[in-house]
Amino acid sequence: SFMIEGTPGATPYGGCYLHFNLVEANMRLRRQQLQAILKDTDTFPLPITGFARLGCPGFAVPESDPKVDGAASNSLFFPDNVIWSGHPRYKTLTRNIRERRGDNPAINVPIFKDVNTPSPFVEVFSNDDQGTAARGALPDHIYMDCMGFGMGLSCLQVTFQACDIDEARHLYDHLSVICPILLAISASTCIYRGYLSDIDCRWSIIEQCVDDRTEEERGLKPLKEDRFVIPKSRYSTVDCYLANSDYNDAEVVYDKDVFQTLKDGGVEDLLAQHIAHLFVRDPISLFAEKVEQDPEKEIDHFENIQSTNWQS
Repeated sequence: SFMIEGTPGATPYGGCYLHFNLVEANMRLRRQQLQAILKDTDTFPLPITGFARLGCPGFAVPESDPKVDGAASNSLFFPDNVIWSGHPRYKTLTRNIRERRGDNPAINVPIFKDVNTPSPFVEVFSNDDQGTAARGALPDHIYMDCMGFGMGLSCLQVTFQACDIDEARHLYDHLSVICPILLAISASTCIYRGYLSDIDCRWSIIEQCVDDRTEEERGLKPLKEDRFVIPKSRYSTVDCYLANSDYNDAEVVYDKDVFQTLKDGGVEDLLAQHIAHLFVRDPISLFAEKVEQDPEKEIDHFENIQSTNWQS
């Protein structure tokens, strides 16, 4: 385990402007608490968005061969022992994303070009006996091939609690505009698999690492087994505004049957379309004990789809 997820503690941040001033002090407190636990070791917490040598030989202790320890990720670089084993969700997601796609995720990040960088920059992968890199790696790019490269990156995450559905939709629309600006301001991830890249933001790496779309859904083959051509990964930008439709000028792929069911149940058009567009995706993890549910009392079936459509 190399990542720690923390919360503000017993008291969450409030809604006043002055609470922005509490974030840095709270993060320092969390690191102090971590260090107190680690005081008798040679381990130190680092507040970084990404470990620069993630996926390089010997990056994890104990070291493990990805080709031997790789039932879930099937990666050339990322062994399964790096994936936290305390909950089956993580290895299950890693395996299911790859298997649903029909191949490993193909994560390509443009290489930073200086005077000593070969042009074109092309890596040779001697252990690529399944041809995943041959199919997925692009010239002049840093290549990665599993979910861990994206979900192994860190961030400061914020959850908002709205007073009602109308305020939540209003917040959603405003954050859709503000978040890209905050993302650019806070960008601090420019090294991947030990290579300096030409970008400094982690977003596209996470977007590519969980892209479970089949070739048909990506538009590479005519639709035969699948229902929709889906233009984006399930981790991507939002597709429409929810409170005001005036700026909705992009085509939204959605399940018309789900949309009609929601409308018949009294859900307003914009919100019905939003939920129906989430349901063009398949579940990527499902627990046996959660298959049979009472929809009047439980919402796990909805959350199964909702919580694995990562959009911002």
